Amino acid sequence: MFALAAALSPTEVLAHIGSPCTPPAACCTGATPISATALWRKGSYGTQSDGGARFVERLLTVTATCKQHGRSVLDYRTTVCTVAQLGHPVPALCPVTA
Repeated sequence: MFALAAALSPTEVLAHIGSPCTPPAACCTGATPISATALWRKGSYGTQSDGGARFVERLLTVTATCKQHGRSVLDYRTTVCTVAQLGHPVPALCPVTA
């Protein structure tokens, strides 16, 4: 988890998060990630700094988006860390649709 933060700048992590992304059509898809996020924050007692809060927000966003699109969270994070260390562009978080 910390390797992802060390390997990428905030701009690189957010490069694809803000891009338009259509989640699969399903009932209440947005409610589950919010509930899981709220439970995580309650159980962890929050963060100790603004930087820590941004880090958690980014990782939770990546996790929720991967799950919505049926992608493996571990595979995506591993790929991001690997390509960042090699100096290659970070892969899109959302699947590219034509």
